[in-house]
This record gives sequence, structure tokens and C-alpha cells, in this order.
Amino acid sequence: MTWGRPGTVPDLLAGAHWEMLATAPGEVPGPDLLKERSGWIPAEVPGTAAGTLRTVHGAARAQVEDYDGQDWWWRCVVEVPAGTARWWLGLGGVATIADVWVDGRHVVHSRNMFRSHGVELAGLAGQTEVVLRCAAATPLVVGRRPRPRWKAPLVKDQGWRYLRTSLLGRAPGWLVPSPVVGPWRDVALLPVDRPVVVGRALRTWLEGDCGIVEADVSLRGAGAVSRSRIRVGDHVVACDTRSPARHVTRVRLPAVRRWWPHTHGEQPLYQVDIELDGVWITLGRVGFRTVEAADDGGFGLRVNGVPVFVAGACWTPLDPVSLRSDPAEVAAAVRQARDGGFNLLRVVGGTVYETDDFHDACDDLGVLVWQDCMLAALDPPEDGAFTAELTAEVAELADRLAGRPSTTVVCGGDGTEQQPLLLGLPPGEPDIRAVTTTIPRLLRHRLPEVPYVTSSPTGGTLPHRPGEGIAHYFGVGAYLRPVSDVRTAGVRFAAECLAFSVPPEEESVEAAFGDARVAGHDPRWKAAVPRDRTASWDFEDVRDHYVRTVLGVDPDDVRRTDPERYLDLGRAAVCSAMTAVLSQWRRPRDPCAGAVVLALRDTVPGAGWGLVDAYGRPKAAWYAVRRVLARRAILVHDEGLNGTFLTVVNQTSAELRGRLRVRTWGPRGGVLDEGHMEMRVPAGESVEVDADVLIGRFTDLNHAYRFGSRSREVLQAVFVTADGHTVADHVAVLGEEARPPRAGVLRGVLRRDARGWTVDVTADELAQWVVVSARGYRTDDAWFHMAPGTTRSVRLDADMATDPRLPLVRLRALNAYATSAALDEGDGP
Repeated sequence: MTWGRPGTVPDLLAGAHWEMLATAPGEVPGPDLLKERSGWIPAEVPGTAAGTLRTVHGAARAQVEDYDGQDWWWRCVVEVPAGTARWWLGLGGVATIADVWVDGRHVVHSRNMFRSHGVELAGLAGQTEVVLRCAAATPLVVGRRPRPRWKAPLVKDQGWRYLRTSLLGRAPGWLVPSPVVGPWRDVALLPVDRPVVVGRALRTWLEGDCGIVEADVSLRGAGAVSRSRIRVGDHVVACDTRSPARHVTRVRLPAVRRWWPHTHGEQPLYQVDIELDGVWITLGRVGFRTVEAADDGGFGLRVNGVPVFVAGACWTPLDPVSLRSDPAEVAAAVRQARDGGFNLLRVVGGTVYETDDFHDACDDLGVLVWQDCMLAALDPPEDGAFTAELTAEVAELADRLAGRPSTTVVCGGDGTEQQPLLLGLPPGEPDIRAVTTTIPRLLRHRLPEVPYVTSSPTGGTLPHRPGEGIAHYFGVGAYLRPVSDVRTAGVRFAAECLAFSVPPEEESVEAAFGDARVAGHDPRWKAAVPRDRTASWDFEDVRDHYVRTVLGVDPDDVRRTDPERYLDLGRAAVCSAMTAVLSQWRRPRDPCAGAVVLALRDTVPGAGWGLVDAYGRPKAAWYAVRRVLARRAILVHDEGLNGTFLTVVNQTSAELRGRLRVRTWGPRGGVLDEGHMEMRVPAGESVEVDADVLIGRFTDLNHAYRFGSRSREVLQAVFVTADGHTVADHVAVLGEEARPPRAGVLRGVLRRDARGWTVDVTADELAQWVVVSARGYRTDDAWFHMAPGTTRSVRLDADMATDPRLPLVRLRALNAYATSAALDEGDGP
């Protein structure tokens, strides 16, 4: 809900002291019987019951509470000043079966955590008590209901399909320890002696070069507004006052600047304000762009008429327990995704709708948003009450997203069409009216400019087949297919893919578990490894499979004797698999138009799906993926008997001209081949070339012909512009087998300049998957290969430093024993 008012009178509930109490289901029918109850504890509002218990009693205590099996109460008392006759109580969202009393009077009942509510109150004065109750959900879930058309293994009890609530904490494989219960969104008490904005929709579209803004503003407050106007930039237009509570107008802006994803251009935004009797209130910001979905048997996006390769990741709340987040932290997390090369974030069905802070950050930073409605694999009921709640929920969502240029796709749900198919039902049966009729019918009027897809995956003869429509591609990953499967699967668009149990870096492992010895067996470690609820394996088993098949090492043997190397092998195997898959999808000859990695960030400390751990630290795979997704990049492809190919990517607005150079090294470290060619890569395009053509002769770089032992071990490809600037530098190990560690492979020198600390790393021979680490610092790159005799500089980010004066730098590689970087003599104390 959006609330705003002229003047400076504050929200009375801002900073109010809330308390929380749990009672048995139905034991206390109303707030009158709570007065003598003991056991109240200080509560976080907005927040959840689990978040409050974690703050008061610690995480271990919070994780064992039965949140769905009890009634939960919140209360606060505020001093209402005299002189104001009417007040507005606004609830941004309460999970899930909620009731609200003010001074003992029941004022709100809600059965949908995703809907906001507001009520105008009179007669408040002096000490005023606000009480909220969230009733136990378990009695409703396990009660007798009509049988679903299919049973989803995501949750144990299918009765959850009737409740408009999140599955976070209720779907075990998602690794959120506690369900969402409580006032998870803002609660406000505002005086309405003057008008208050309680809702708004800002819809935008383009007519040629002109931008149109349609503002629809809802007000509450005493008396009529004699004059209201909308201002967008320098343009001011009077409102059509359709009623005292609703003000509508349309503003036409000539020659607007178009908004682009950060991979393609800039992000101009226009502020929208409303004037109410001479007082201006900011309603938000809007942007202008067109979005089209390709309809060619696959799926793809065109923004402003330009095809965009979607490089996305699935987003989860930064704190899925309390659902509280600081706007700066949200913006930093979105910026981290952007800096990792991602241009889209997907808010996944079954979780929660995100805050305006999240959408503001995506608008600001040029990150597209794929917005799922909060439906997952469960069978959505078709009774009138459920449909009415879903309709109201999606209408409110559409009003929040309207005018936001980052909103690119709205999807009916996650796995909603796929689940019945996987359980053996015929394609297209049953008709899931929630996603085929209810939601799209509403969005045609509320968000007509945003493409809609019924669910993910969808399309094609069978929705789960990757060669048609929108797929969830786990061939490389959960289904243990070889990396070469990505070339034969013919994926058109992967809305989820590349799910691995990715170990966090050493510092995070030590912070959460003490050391690496817990990996692979300790219950604390295993509790943070993703798994399907009904499967006999988990995603750590998946990762270990690729350690065996890609790196040629038995992970079980290594884990027994060297647990730190075991984790490094797992990190390297994930880096290798993700690099190969995403490199294939980015090449111009591949039909794939986009990929959304599962997931961007872990929900709990440990080896989750995320490319970023629960502390916000990048994992190994984040660095590897960032290199593949760079706007200017060189990608390497093993084409078997057809040889090794290079793709030069230029995802910028300027043509790229220069020279592509390659060198190869043999197993003994000497340079064997060199070659170069002048190249022109148009803006927004890629050019592919055969490496043997560059070198000028047949080299069997990928050892496809098997004539004796492998003759080439390392390939380096560098693109240098005419003015001598290196814009892309890629080192590939030809043959991913893990080499045994040796001494004397790496040397490092730590030096300081005006920008901070830098480590110059030199490899005296091939260095496979190099890592530079310094406790308390983040490095600007890691998990890369180095060719023999080369040096690479890695900067340290002191923002996280515990001792910015002298970092203690450690160098390691998969084939090199760890060593320390020496301090440059000129930088000593």
C-alpha cells in the first residue's frame, strides 16, 4: 500500500513499542482476555513472529517453534493527540488469517497475506490500543477439503493451496527455516484531517516519441479538495475529480527519453507529483520503454524494439525469516546482481511480492523484473472465494508495478502447469483457470503493456521440454547430464537453470560452521543443502557428480583426507559447468534467448543454490558467471571434431574494432601456437571464429582426434583495440581435469596506490582456478585460470576490511599449494 500526506504530521505507529504473544489455537477469542496474560515479548513491526523470536531468543530457538500451530498476537498502545476527528489505519500485509482490533473494536479481517487493507476510524483519543491476531493455519490446512486435481510434492499438506500465503518455511527444499506469520508489511495510523493518499496507479505507454502518463490516485480525508493537479517533469495537468476520493488525469510528454536495461543503455526516470490544494506530494517515478515477447516457438524479449539476451537470476528476500530489509541493503543486493552481469531478476511464485524499495532499485539500476504471481506447483482452487482473493491481490500488484519500466514479464506462477504434467496428466488438462483466465483477464486492463506468460515453464507440446517455449533446464545439474547436453537440448529460454549446491568461500564457511571438516556429512551443513522433499539425493550429490565427471576426481576420497580441497573441487566443478552452459547460450548460433539462474542468493548460511552466500559475499560461481556475462567478452567452445571456436561478444552501443590474438601452451609450459586477426564486431552483436583459422593450421586444441597424448594445455585469447586497450582477456584450460597441487606455481606481491591495495599475481606455470583472498576484504576477481609466465592484478575492496592498513593475502589454485603474497618493499610500515 502507498500512503502519503501533505504536511509533517507523522504516522503514530512509526516507532511504536509493539509486543508479541503466542496462545493455543482458539484459546483467546479476542483482545479483552489478553490483559492478564503474561509472556509478552518486545516485537518487530513490520516483521514476523520468527523474526521477533530470533531477535529475542536467538536463531536456534526461533527455528523450532510451531508457528502455524498457534495463534499469534501483537499489540501496542499509542497516545492519540486531541483535535483530530478521523484517522486512517493502513495495513500493508498481514500473514495470514488476520484480525485487527482498535480499542477493543474489531475493524479488519483478512485471509490473504498479499493484500493491503485500510479503514477510517473515528473517536480515537488519548491512550489507544491496536491489537493484531494471526490465527493458527494448521487447523485450516489439515481440515477436510475437496481433493486437488493433482498433488504437489513441494509441500506435505495440499491444504496450503487454499490459503493465500507464502510457501517460504513450508516447502522444505527452499531452505527457509520458519514460515511467514505476522504483520510483515507496514502498519500505519495517519490523521486524515487533511487528504491522505492511500493508493495510486501510474500507468505509462508510448505513442511514437511521446510518453503518456495516466495517474489514478485514491484519497482519504476530511472535506473535498478544491484543486488537484498532476506534475510530470515540467508538465502540469489538472485532475478529473471523479469523486472526492478519486482523482484521475493523463499527461502527455513530447520527445521522452527511453529507459533501457543496463546492458543496453541509460535509465531516465520522471518524477510524478500530485498537488492537493497547493501542497505537492510525490507519488513516485516512471519510465518509458516498450516490451515485446517473441512468439517464434520459443521465448525472448525485445525492449524498445531491440532483442535482449536475458541474463537473469531468481531473487529471494534478503532476510526470509523476518522479511525486514533496509532500502540501502536492497539496493546494494540489486547492484551486486547488476555488477555480476545480470540484467533481470525473477521474483519467484510461492515466495513473496517484493517491496517498493526493490522495484525502485531495479528502475534505477537498469535491471529487468520478471514478476511471478504467488502461485506455485499446487492446484489453485476454482471456488469463488479463492478467485476473488486472487483477483484483488493481482489487481493491487498491477497498480504497484504500473509505470515501472523495469517490469518486463508477469507470470502466472512457478511450476503450475508443469506439475500435473510430470504426474502423468495429459497436456493441457486440467484447464488451470487461475493462470489461463483469471490473471490474464485482469492484466489486460491493468498492465496491457507488459507481456504475460501463464506459468513457468510453459509452451510447446509438453511444457517441460526445453526445445520449445519457456523451460526449466536442469539437464546440466539435477538430471546429471553431461555438459555437452546443452548443445543438443536446444533450449529456447530457461526461466530456471543451473541449480547446484555451491559452497561459500572459506571466510563464510568458518563464520557459519567453524571449518571445512563439516562439509558433506555434518547435520548443520546438510540442513543448508537444497533438496527435493521426496528425493533420496540432494544437490550436493549433484555437485559431486560433476567433480567426478568434469574434474576427474573422486570427491569422497578427497573429503576424507582434505576437506578444504574437497570444497575447492566442488567450487571449480560448478564454475566449469556454468561457464560452459552460459557460453553456449550466449553464442550467436545458439537458439537460446535467455537464462535465469537458480538462484542469486542463499537463504541460509551454507552451500545453497545461490551465487552469493547468505552474508552477501560472492561465491566462486559468481565470478565465473560474471566473466561470461560481461558486455565485452571472449567465450570458448569445444565443438568436438569441428574444433575449438571463439566468440567475441560486444553487448555495447559502440562498434568494437581491433585485433583478436591467441596463444597456446603445451604441457611443459612453452608457447606452441600464436595467431591473430583484425576484427570488427558491430554494436550489440557477436562474431564467432574458428581458433585453427586464427592460428593458421590444424592444432587439435580440444584433443578430439586422440592422436597420442594431449598436446595443448592452455589457450589465451585477447582482444586489443587499435589504441592498445585490452577489452577482453580469456584463459581456458584445454581439458578440465584437476591437476594435483604443486609448490612454486604462484607468486604474489601486495602493493598500495591511491585507490587502495592491489595484489599482482604471477603464475610460473599453468594455474588452474586461482583464488586471491584476504580476510575482511573482497576481491574484484577470483576463480580464474592463468597461463604460464603471465601476471594478473587483483584489487582488494576495503569496504569490508577489518584492518585496512595491511591485508594478509593468501593465494591458492586447484593445482597450487596456498602461499602468501609478499609486501612490496615500498609499501612497508
